[in-house]
Amino acid sequence: MVILGPMIYVCIYFLEMPFFEKYKVCDEPWPWKVDKDKWKSLLRESLLLLSVNYGVISPIFSFINYVVGIPVPFDFSIEGLPSAPKFFAQLVFCAVFEDLWFHFSHRLMHTKWLYENVHKLHHKHIQTVFYSTNTQHPLDFTLVSAIAMFVGGQILGKHMHIMSFIGWCIVRELEGLDAHCGYEFSWSPYRWLPFATSHGYHAFHHLNSVGNYSSFFHIWDTVFGTNKAYDHFLAGL
Repeated sequence: MVILGPMIYVCIYFLEMPFFEKYKVCDEPWPWKVDKDKWKSLLRESLLLLSVNYGVISPIFSFINYVVGIPVPFDFSIEGLPSAPKFFAQLVFCAVFEDLWFHFSHRLMHTKWLYENVHKLHHKHIQTVFYSTNTQHPLDFTLVSAIAMFVGGQILGKHMHIMSFIGWCIVRELEGLDAHCGYEFSWSPYRWLPFATSHGYHAFHHLNSVGNYSSFFHIWDTVFGTNKAYDHFLAGL
């Protein structure tokens, strides 16, 4: 699904079917239509960052965990396979703790020095497309995205089956694609969650480089008032 998702978005972008285009968030044309040379340059930079993050940083991250002695805590047994209610409960648990870590680490990346020297790479994508999801500085990728994905599973430890963790990783990757794809699909399953954010919620963040720091839920943004600008924007529509 993690490979299939991007392939589906590529087809959606270039077929430009009316059924999908009615959900497009930004009224501006796609970046590859506005300035092809600029888009090609950004695409090359993005693919390089993605290659580094997935091909270098992720293996290093795993190797450091092994050297430090952080165990792979999950249950690998056949008899430990979770029931459907337990499986979905663990996905929700991981989403809650992912959102907690993501919110505060993302806010940290928007402090002046870290934004200018690290996080700004991600914000080169003003109008987001699917591959901008993890187009990040390696430090940004590690501290914000990678740790956020693993924190819930580490807390659950042996109480979480490896199949639940794999399911969670797929859910998280597809949520990232959904948040950056350029479309606000009203029928997206991520919209069904209580206190859910949306693609428009994150698109506002990329357009303005401020507020809306959370991923799955808007709870922490609401508590700390970091989505007030977005609320004012919606009120003016």
